[in-house]
Amino acid sequence: GMSNLAMDFFQKALSTAKSVNNIEEVIENSLILAEYYTKNSFADEALKYAEAALVSAEKMQARYFVQKSWSLLAEIYGQKKDYKRSYEYNQLSKI
Repeated sequence: GMSNLAMDFFQKALSTAKSVNNIEEVIENSLILAEYYTKNSFADEALKYAEAALVSAEKMQARYFVQKSWSLLAEIYGQKKDYKRSYEYNQLSKI
């Protein structure tokens, strides 16, 4: 588990990455934050970061990050009991 201090660090790292237009760092920090919020059952907050990571990963055509985003989105939608979307993202993450 991560502490609040660690979460603050990743929030600041995300902000810095955005300010210098480092898309890969934006994606990585967004995914870390999404994973944290998913594990702590804050699905709405997790969704925000996972979707942002997916958009950036698709723009960058970074297949690894796209698949990681899809997998995380499947888990988040499962928490939200949106099983149709969860299934769809789960299927995408396997291709």
